Amino acid sequence: MDMAEKIIIFCFLLEGVCCGDFNIYLPEKIKALSGSCVIIKCRFEIKEEFDKDLTERATGVWFKDGTEANKNVVFNSRTSSRNFLIRGNITGKLKDKDCTTVFYDLRSNHSGRYLFRIEGEGKLKYTYRQANVSIDVIESPPKPRVQLYVEQKEVQGQEEVLEVLEGSSVSLRCSAETLCSSPPPTLTWSSTPRIPLSESSRLQELISDLNFTATHCEHGVTFTCTITYQLQDKTKTEQDSIALHVQCLNHFSLLIGVVVVALVIMLLSTITCICVRLSTKQKAQNEAVDTYASLQLSAPVSEYETLNIKQQIHV
Repeated sequence: MDMAEKIIIFCFLLEGVCCGDFNIYLPEKIKALSGSCVIIKCRFEIKEEFDKDLTERATGVWFKDGTEANKNVVFNSRTSSRNFLIRGNITGKLKDKDCTTVFYDLRSNHSGRYLFRIEGEGKLKYTYRQANVSIDVIESPPKPRVQLYVEQKEVQGQEEVLEVLEGSSVSLRCSAETLCSSPPPTLTWSSTPRIPLSESSRLQELISDLNFTATHCEHGVTFTCTITYQLQDKTKTEQDSIALHVQCLNHFSLLIGVVVVALVIMLLSTITCICVRLSTKQKAQNEAVDTYASLQLSAPVSEYETLNIKQQIHV
């Protein structure tokens, strides 16, 4: 709803309050399940001059697809609902300008547009033609929706089978629009005997969550969420499904990787040891050569070498 629409609604409400005109506030459209009920949220305003005529004895009347008294009246709070097309009850207090109404056991022929009329003491008799509510009676309940979340992030895709990685945190959420029903509708999961459920309910919405860690046990499993309405004459259901493909971690490849790393470390260690040994051996040899040369330089001159030197001098 944009700002312009909000301003229009605000002005409309303000006009009804300040001027005391005849106004009514209804939803534009409501869905109802065949064989079940519908709740019409309704509030109205009247001119201030008729406030004294709005008493506990006020009557609420509903018309369908027109306002002819003998043809289109489907409910009158003063008369037994058995005499009219629809069984119902005004749950709001008309004296407080609350015309909220419940209709029961709706059928396909009850689909249409409905108008409200207030009748009080004295001259207070007014039909609100300026606004009406459209009731759409459907044969099957709205289909629930199953969503996949991996590590708290929604996974979107058109595929019937969605892939998840083994060991990841998985959440399957089933949400469904709820319609008027007594008892209220329920959500159930199939193929989940060991997985705990988390359920919550919002206004006109029912939610059920499955939370688990993906393992090979969930591979190829189809998770089906079903919404069930227990009606008087029959049970009506609708469902949505999702299949999981659990991608297993490759333990064999991981093992090979570990072995390769270990072999590389062993090879490097061996090469290092060989290099150290060769370096030590070469160092020892160099030290031996240096020692021998030092010994030769420091040795005394022999007698033969002295005699030979003397002879060379005499000659």
